[in-house]
Amino acid sequence: MRKGPIGVPTFTTISVPNTGILVLPASPRRFFATIQNTSNVDMWIMFYSQNAVGQGLMLPKNGFSYEIDGLGLWTGEVYAIHGGTGLKTMAVLDCL
Repeated sequence: MRKGPIGVPTFTTISVPNTGILVLPASPRRFFATIQNTSNVDMWIMFYSQNAVGQGLMLPKNGFSYEIDGLGLWTGEVYAIHGGTGLKTMAVLDCL
């Protein structure tokens, strides 16, 4: 059971390069998050450290997402990368 007040959820659209980037900072207050690949290429997310293409969990292109919730609550950092060219978009909802 959550203790303390629930803050306002933050929704961010992130431009992910093909060299990787931090998309969700660590927060011990997190109780839910969704990371959605809104781009036209597959992306990979990795917990705790920077990843390379093909490492971590693959989020298929065109709207597939990963949820962090009470069953698999991760409060650490999440990184993302893609194997295409240029910047690709990812939507992140973080609830603290």
